[in-house]
Amino acid sequence: MSPSVAYMAALLLSATFAWAALAKFSDHPTTAGAFARLGLPAPGFLARAVPLAESGLVVLLIASPRAGGAVALCLLAAFSLILWRARHRGAPCSCFGGSGQRVHTSVVMARNAGLSLAALASLWAVPQLPSFAELVGVTTLLFLGLVVLALLDLRSRIGPLWDNRMVREGGDLPMEASR
Repeated sequence: MSPSVAYMAALLLSATFAWAALAKFSDHPTTAGAFARLGLPAPGFLARAVPLAESGLVVLLIASPRAGGAVALCLLAAFSLILWRARHRGAPCSCFGGSGQRVHTSVVMARNAGLSLAALASLWAVPQLPSFAELVGVTTLLFLGLVVLALLDLRSRIGPLWDNRMVREGGDLPMEASR
């Protein structure tokens, strides 16, 4: 991987953490409530400390992408462990500030895995502009990742997107259910 592609990963990761921090800063009570539902100690304090840490990480990822990538990897691992632990209780995720109505699903873990890959890539980053081909490649990869996350999210909301079981002619029950 070229150092400029790795730097693009660091910049994308910094944008993600900036979005998360701004969302948490904009609604402190909701963030504190979400942290309380996750079972975290001192949710009011964490509702202020976490977005501050995320904001600092944004600056670190831009200024020193290798150090920022290492810190981001540690934070993402901690966030994933907290979410995994809360998953069995059905606690909602307010990772990006919202009210967190939804229960944690594989989408949250897939998103964190993708962000962790960006953090890993950042470990090889050197602040430099990418070539046009690198820019197209990373943009295409990012788009495909977002499509996969959207499909996982859609499946978690409405169930399987398709059903390969044969339908009985003239009816809507699968053949196995009609016997």
